[in-house]
Amino acid sequence: MLILLGVILSRSYALQRVELYSETETYRIIVSNREINRLIFPFKIKSITSASPNIDLKFQGNCINLTITGKDRAELVVYTMKGKSYLISAIPADVESETIIFSEPRKFHKLRFREEYLKSIKDLIVAGYREEVLPGYEVKEQYKKIKDGFYLVRVYKSSQGLILEEYVFMNTSDREIELSEDDFLTSTVRAVSIDKRHLKPKETTRIFMVR
Repeated sequence: MLILLGVILSRSYALQRVELYSETETYRIIVSNREINRLIFPFKIKSITSASPNIDLKFQGNCINLTITGKDRAELVVYTMKGKSYLISAIPADVESETIIFSEPRKFHKLRFREEYLKSIKDLIVAGYREEVLPGYEVKEQYKKIKDGFYLVRVYKSSQGLILEEYVFMNTSDREIELSEDDFLTSTVRAVSIDKRHLKPKETTRIFMVR
């Protein structure tokens, strides 16, 4: 279990800021053992539980008033209205009243994750066009008919990553057609890339799908 201590300190602590990254972590805070401490969360609190005998807790809305005695640390679990829970470890110290401000992950963390995710998809598709195999992937040659003029020819698979499927599509009609990614998107397909969109009769193109 990872334990985080996210604190901005002066000599008497005064203000602590803690970012709630995950429900699986334990968040350590320093609190006064001679005055009431205030914990402020970015959400409304549903309930609090604690088995520690040296702690007293009162909450309303998104705030908790915490009183602790002695030198032994105390743990409490904070439950949110949305069903999440966070484990807090309060460490008593002979200091003045503390204010601890909790926050949720900043949006740029989510944006960075999305950018990395999209890059992984792009890199996988580019490797498919180049007939290259990315590290951690293995390729399996196939020739499976999906329907007339539409065949699965190659699968790039990783046990811990995305799956890339390469298809060959032939225009079996007697007129020119235009293909769109929307024609192949389903609930299990994350991305589609079409090599050539406009096809004359009997022309073929490569289509890549990421699952």
